[in-house]
Amino acid sequence: MNKNTFLLVFAALIIGIGFNSFFIVNEKQNAIVFQFGEAVRSDIPVGFHFKLPIIQEVKKYDSRIQTLDEEP
Repeated sequence: MNKNTFLLVFAALIIGIGFNSFFIVNEKQNAIVFQFGEAVRSDIPVGFHFKLPIIQEVKKYDSRIQTLDEEP
């Protein structure tokens, strides 16, 4: 493998990891950050956030769903 091919593959890998490091939480969403399958953060405010690309996973839920705890 020549030097240019190696640099191109390395740059593509770094860019891919960089894009996977950020996530956005909208006003109508709640998000939970999981690290190795265990919840580590659940109070994530609306906006642009950072996560560790391979170690952490983000699950987003619709916050418009309302539950009623009382009898109808």
